[in-house]
Formats: sequence, structure tokens, C-alpha cells
Amino acid sequence: MKYKKSASFLITMVVVIWIVQVINYLLAYQLNQYGIYPRQLESLPGVLLAPFLHGSFVHISSNTGIYLILGGLAALSGYQRLRFLTLFVIVVGGLLVWWFGRSNYHVGLSGVIFGYWGYVVFNGFAEKSFKAITVSVIAIFFYGGMFFGLLPLESRISFESHLFGAIAGLLYCYISRRTRKRKR
Repeated sequence: MKYKKSASFLITMVVVIWIVQVINYLLAYQLNQYGIYPRQLESLPGVLLAPFLHGSFVHISSNTGIYLILGGLAALSGYQRLRFLTLFVIVVGGLLVWWFGRSNYHVGLSGVIFGYWGYVVFNGFAEKSFKAITVSVIAIFFYGGMFFGLLPLESRISFESHLFGAIAGLLYCYISRRTRKRKR
């Protein structure tokens, strides 16, 4: 099966974040102190840890489905690209949140979700293949409302993670496209 590795990757991520959520819950959410706290050197490991931490079961539940759907759309570009996209969004998006975010703990998978969304939407324009454009149109049609998540509309939601995740997804789209062009 062509997409088996990608599906396995996405499901493994979901299992890990849910295990971490249960542990975090049992510890009264003490693990959230390992999220991203902007401009604090001791918080730099939070760049890698924040996507695995959530503030509540409602938070993780709202992220899980959309992660699998947009991750599935991103996976249509291939397993290797999905893995590198995920790592790129976690690191670059997380570093941007660490540098520019509000002074508060930033946790959750939404930065990665917005990274997938940014990648999928812009990949249609960059690649100009029927498949990429179709996937992009699907993402815009069903998830165009995510655009409002890029704006600071609710103080308890890290719009910075959304915004910088989407920017990281766009950057990855641009960089991977240029890399593929050079290889040809």
C-alpha cells in the first residue's frame, strides 16, 4: 500500500500525544511547563516538546481529527516529504514562537496542523499538478476558515503557533520545491 508508511507515521504521532496527555493529566498538567515560553533559554527544548503537550482533553480532541485529515492531505506528497515537513514545522515554527510569541506557555499540535495546512494550500500553487491543485482546493474549501486562526482573536489561544506553523509550512513548500527543481 502506497500510503501505509504515512498513515503509520500520523497514527503513531496521535498515539504518542494521547499517551503524553494522559500522563500530563495524571500529573495535573505539570508537563506543560516544558512547552515553549518565549525568549527564555531554558524553554528552548519546548520547541520540540510543545506539539506533544496539550492543556486539556478538549484541546487534544479538537486537534486530533484535523491533524489526521490535513496530515493525510500532506502525505499525498509522499512519506519522506511528510516526515521532513513535520520536523521542519515543529522546529522552524517553534523557534519563531519562541522568538516572537507572547510571554505565556505555548503548547499543542496546532502549529503542526497549521503547518500542514499552509503546505497543502501553497503546494497546489507551487507544483501546478492536477493532484496538488485538487488537494489545495479541497484544503481551502473545507478548511479555509482556518485563516481566522492566524489572527489574535482569543487571548487563550496561541495564534502565534498557528501563524508561525503556517509560515513554516509555506517555507517548507518553497524550499522543497526549489530543491526538487535543482535535482532535475
